Amino acid sequence: ATIQRNQQPNIAMTANALKDNSKATCSVKGYASKDGSLAFNKKLAQRRADAVKKALVNKYGIAADRVSAEGQGIGDLFTTNDWNRVAVMTINE
Repeated sequence: ATIQRNQQPNIAMTANALKDNSKATCSVKGYASKDGSLAFNKKLAQRRADAVKKALVNKYGIAADRVSAEGQGIGDLFTTNDWNRVAVMTINE
């Protein structure tokens, strides 16, 4: 559930978009790969979403009530299993 350095610019862009539109909110959905148990992956997916929310709130000053974080469990967004270890941010205007 650690945010990789190469993903930091994505969080910064999202934070800037939220700062530019004070009425916008952000939903963060965390996912895990198929590796490991379902129970573990549900918790891991939630930790991934929480890590992104924490960065938006603590590093960029976005109000916590503007960001929701939800673990989705095992993802099937990508055919490459490792790529499903991800958190997806969506800005809601």
